[in-house]
Amino acid sequence: MARITRARPNKRMLRLVAVVVLVLAVAFGVRQLTCSDGGTPASGGTTNPDGGTPVEMSVGVGEPFTVSGMAVVITSFYPAEVPTRPRWPVDTSPPPGLASGQVYYQAFGRASNDGDAVVRIDPLHFSLDVGGAYAEAEPTLTGPGPRSLLKGATFDFIVTFRGPAGLTPKMAFRPPSGGTVIIEGLRLPEGMIGSP
Repeated sequence: MARITRARPNKRMLRLVAVVVLVLAVAFGVRQLTCSDGGTPASGGTTNPDGGTPVEMSVGVGEPFTVSGMAVVITSFYPAEVPTRPRWPVDTSPPPGLASGQVYYQAFGRASNDGDAVVRIDPLHFSLDVGGAYAEAEPTLTGPGPRSLLKGATFDFIVTFRGPAGLTPKMAFRPPSGGTVIIEGLRLPEGMIGSP
Protein backbone atom coordinates (compact mmCIF):
# COMPACT_ATOMS: atom_id res chain seq x y z
CA MET A 1 0.00 0.00 0.00
CA ALA A 2 1.32 3.43 -0.99
CA ARG A 3 2.17 5.78 1.83
CA ILE A 4 0.86 9.36 1.70
CA THR A 5 3.24 11.99 2.98
CA ARG A 6 2.23 15.47 3.94
CA ALA A 7 4.11 18.40 2.45
CA ARG A 8 5.86 20.55 4.98
CA PRO A 9 5.03 24.30 4.96
CA ASN A 10 7.33 26.25 2.67
CA LYS A 11 9.14 28.60 5.08
CA ARG A 12 10.31 30.92 2.28
CA MET A 13 6.73 31.40 1.09
CA LEU A 14 5.51 32.10 4.63
CA ARG A 15 8.23 34.72 5.10
CA LEU A 16 7.31 36.38 1.77
CA VAL A 17 3.62 36.56 2.75
CA ALA A 18 4.58 38.04 6.14
CA VAL A 19 6.76 40.71 4.48
CA VAL A 20 3.97 41.66 2.02
CA VAL A 21 1.43 41.97 4.85
CA LEU A 22 3.87 44.11 6.84
CA VAL A 23 4.54 46.44 3.88
CA LEU A 24 0.80 46.87 3.24
CA ALA A 25 0.19 47.65 6.92
CA VAL A 26 2.94 50.29 6.93
CA ALA A 27 1.64 51.87 3.69
CA PHE A 28 -1.91 52.02 5.08
CA GLY A 29 -0.63 53.55 8.32
CA VAL A 30 1.32 56.26 6.48
CA ARG A 31 -1.74 57.08 4.37
CA GLN A 32 -3.86 57.47 7.50
CA LEU A 33 -1.28 59.77 9.10
CA THR A 34 -1.20 62.07 6.04
CA CYS A 35 -4.97 62.34 5.78
CA SER A 36 -7.54 64.24 7.74
CA ASP A 37 -11.29 64.87 7.52
CA GLY A 38 -12.21 61.31 6.66
CA GLY A 39 -9.60 60.67 3.99
CA THR A 40 -9.05 64.05 2.41
CA PRO A 41 -5.31 64.68 2.07
CA ALA A 42 -4.26 67.30 4.61
CA SER A 43 -2.28 69.18 1.96
CA GLY A 44 -5.09 69.21 -0.62
CA GLY A 45 -7.72 71.83 -1.28
CA THR A 46 -7.65 75.53 -0.94
CA THR A 47 -5.54 76.16 2.12
CA ASN A 48 -5.31 79.00 4.50
CA PRO A 49 -1.85 80.40 5.31
CA ASP A 50 -1.21 77.84 8.05
CA GLY A 51 -1.84 74.95 5.63
CA GLY A 52 -5.20 73.89 7.12
CA THR A 53 -8.19 72.19 5.56
CA PRO A 54 -10.11 73.45 2.48
CA VAL A 55 -11.66 76.89 3.02
CA GLU A 56 -13.44 79.51 1.01
CA MET A 57 -11.39 82.66 0.48
CA SER A 58 -11.66 85.87 -1.47
CA VAL A 59 -8.74 87.72 -3.07
CA GLY A 60 -8.31 90.69 -5.36
CA VAL A 61 -6.73 90.63 -8.79
CA GLY A 62 -2.97 90.74 -8.29
CA GLU A 63 -3.09 89.09 -4.84
CA PRO A 64 -1.37 85.68 -4.73
CA PHE A 65 -3.03 82.73 -3.00
CA THR A 66 -2.03 79.15 -2.25
CA VAL A 67 -4.15 76.26 -3.43
CA SER A 68 -3.41 72.53 -3.65
CA GLY A 69 0.27 73.11 -2.91
CA MET A 70 0.87 75.81 -5.52
CA ALA A 71 1.00 79.60 -5.55
CA VAL A 72 -1.47 81.20 -7.99
CA VAL A 73 -1.95 84.84 -8.94
CA ILE A 74 -4.36 86.39 -11.44
CA THR A 75 -2.36 89.31 -12.76
CA SER A 76 -5.11 90.93 -14.83
CA PHE A 77 -8.86 90.56 -15.37
CA TYR A 78 -10.86 92.82 -17.66
CA PRO A 79 -13.61 92.98 -20.32
CA ALA A 80 -12.34 92.79 -23.90
CA GLU A 81 -14.09 93.17 -27.22
CA VAL A 82 -11.14 91.49 -28.96
CA PRO A 83 -9.49 88.99 -26.60
CA THR A 84 -5.95 87.67 -26.81
CA ARG A 85 -5.92 84.12 -28.13
CA PRO A 86 -3.52 81.79 -26.31
CA ARG A 87 -0.75 80.27 -28.40
CA TRP A 88 -1.92 76.79 -27.35
CA PRO A 89 -5.69 76.93 -26.66
CA VAL A 90 -7.49 74.04 -24.97
CA ASP A 91 -9.69 73.70 -28.08
CA THR A 92 -8.24 74.64 -31.48
CA SER A 93 -11.66 75.27 -33.12
CA PRO A 94 -12.44 78.82 -34.26
CA PRO A 95 -13.76 80.89 -31.32
CA PRO A 96 -17.53 81.47 -31.30
CA GLY A 97 -18.84 84.97 -31.86
CA LEU A 98 -20.51 87.10 -29.22
CA ALA A 99 -24.27 87.43 -28.91
CA SER A 100 -25.80 90.89 -28.74
CA GLY A 101 -24.95 92.57 -25.41
CA GLN A 102 -22.09 90.16 -24.67
CA VAL A 103 -18.40 90.83 -24.14
CA TYR A 104 -15.38 88.66 -23.41
CA TYR A 105 -13.89 88.71 -19.92
CA GLN A 106 -10.25 87.72 -19.98
CA ALA A 107 -7.85 86.87 -17.16
CA PHE A 108 -4.11 86.31 -17.26
CA GLY A 109 -2.64 84.16 -14.50
CA ARG A 110 0.46 82.37 -13.27
CA ALA A 111 0.85 79.24 -11.15
CA SER A 112 4.11 78.16 -9.56
CA ASN A 113 5.16 75.11 -7.58
CA ASP A 114 7.22 76.15 -4.57
CA GLY A 115 6.83 72.78 -2.81
CA ASP A 116 8.40 69.37 -3.26
CA ALA A 117 5.39 67.42 -4.58
CA VAL A 118 4.12 67.62 -8.16
CA VAL A 119 1.02 69.88 -8.47
CA ARG A 120 -1.58 70.19 -11.23
CA ILE A 121 -3.29 73.28 -12.64
CA ASP A 122 -6.20 73.39 -15.12
CA PRO A 123 -7.40 76.78 -16.43
CA LEU A 124 -10.85 75.25 -17.05
CA HIS A 125 -11.36 75.05 -13.27
CA PHE A 126 -12.03 78.81 -13.31
CA SER A 127 -15.59 80.10 -13.89
CA LEU A 128 -17.16 83.55 -14.27
CA ASP A 129 -19.75 84.75 -11.73
CA VAL A 130 -22.72 86.04 -13.72
CA GLY A 131 -25.08 87.31 -11.05
CA GLY A 132 -24.76 84.22 -8.86
CA ALA A 133 -24.65 81.71 -11.74
CA TYR A 134 -21.30 80.52 -13.02
CA ALA A 135 -20.28 80.49 -16.69
CA GLU A 136 -17.59 78.08 -17.84
CA ALA A 137 -14.40 79.26 -19.54
CA GLU A 138 -14.40 79.41 -23.34
CA PRO A 139 -11.93 76.60 -24.33
CA THR A 140 -11.06 78.12 -27.72
CA LEU A 141 -9.79 81.27 -25.95
CA THR A 142 -8.36 79.57 -22.85
CA GLY A 143 -5.02 77.85 -22.57
CA PRO A 144 -2.73 76.14 -22.46
CA GLY A 145 -4.52 73.03 -21.20
CA PRO A 146 -3.92 71.37 -17.82
CA ARG A 147 -0.31 70.94 -16.70
CA SER A 148 1.55 69.10 -13.95
CA LEU A 149 4.23 71.27 -12.38
CA LEU A 150 7.44 69.92 -10.89
CA LYS A 151 9.17 71.70 -8.01
CA GLY A 152 10.22 75.21 -9.10
CA ALA A 153 8.14 75.18 -12.32
CA THR A 154 5.85 78.06 -13.34
CA PHE A 155 2.90 78.11 -15.74
CA ASP A 156 1.41 81.19 -17.43
CA PHE A 157 -2.17 80.85 -18.66
CA ILE A 158 -5.12 82.78 -20.10
CA VAL A 159 -8.75 82.19 -19.13
CA THR A 160 -11.54 83.75 -21.22
CA PHE A 161 -15.29 83.85 -20.63
CA ARG A 162 -18.30 85.17 -22.53
CA GLY A 163 -20.77 87.16 -20.47
CA PRO A 164 -23.10 90.15 -20.45
CA ALA A 165 -21.47 93.55 -20.81
CA GLY A 166 -21.22 95.69 -17.68
CA LEU A 167 -20.38 92.99 -15.14
CA THR A 168 -18.02 93.73 -12.30
CA PRO A 169 -15.69 90.83 -13.04
CA LYS A 170 -15.62 88.13 -10.40
CA MET A 171 -14.50 84.57 -10.96
CA ALA A 172 -14.20 81.40 -8.93
CA PHE A 173 -11.41 78.84 -8.90
CA ARG A 174 -12.54 75.39 -7.75
CA PRO A 175 -9.76 72.78 -7.82
CA PRO A 176 -10.83 69.11 -7.75
CA SER A 177 -9.27 68.75 -4.29
CA GLY A 178 -11.96 71.04 -2.84
CA GLY A 179 -12.34 74.61 -1.66
CA THR A 180 -13.15 77.78 -3.60
CA VAL A 181 -11.20 80.95 -4.24
CA ILE A 182 -13.16 84.03 -5.40
CA ILE A 183 -11.08 86.51 -7.42
CA GLU A 184 -12.52 90.02 -7.80
CA GLY A 185 -11.49 93.28 -9.42
CA LEU A 186 -10.46 94.88 -12.68
CA ARG A 187 -6.91 95.27 -13.87
CA LEU A 188 -5.54 95.67 -17.38
CA PRO A 189 -2.43 93.71 -18.42
CA GLU A 190 0.81 95.61 -17.87
CA GLY A 191 1.52 97.97 -20.76
CA MET A 192 -2.10 98.05 -22.01
CA ILE A 193 -3.47 101.59 -22.29
CA GLY A 194 -7.07 102.48 -21.48
CA SER A 195 -9.50 101.91 -18.68
CA PRO A 196 -11.08 98.54 -17.90
